Amino acid sequence: MTPLQITAMMNTVANGGVYRTPAFVQGIVDADGTLTGQTRAADTRTVFDAATARVLRSMLASVVSEGIGSEAQPKTGTAGGKTGTAQTGQYDENGEELLNYWFSGFYPADDPRYTITVLQDGILKPETSSAAIFAKVTEILAVWENS
Repeated sequence: MTPLQITAMMNTVANGGVYRTPAFVQGIVDADGTLTGQTRAADTRTVFDAATARVLRSMLASVVSEGIGSEAQPKTGTAGGKTGTAQTGQYDENGEELLNYWFSGFYPADDPRYTITVLQDGILKPETSSAAIFAKVTEILAVWENS
């Protein structure tokens, strides 16, 4: 799966079972910052019911609050998500396989507003876990929202 596909999946869980086609551009602004054109609205469709989404959100929140993804715990608030490691079929000069290290989740867990995916691609071992990077991103978002 690509980072975009993982993010779309996690966003569907965070969004109550409603899939929203990912978009990279929300609109176009002129030199003064005035919105001059907006992209079309994202296509949406329900892919599972809200009750299933609540169960999945709860499970993913427990991964962060008491599971293997505890390094993703924000300093303020809650988050849900999942770690992942994938083989690449690539090897370093010593014959050790390079791996992809992932964390994908949503923040805050109780009322998700952000879906974040961190991928560290093709390395032996990350210096900082993908979950810890996710937590740093949530800290930046919290500061940004409160400014």
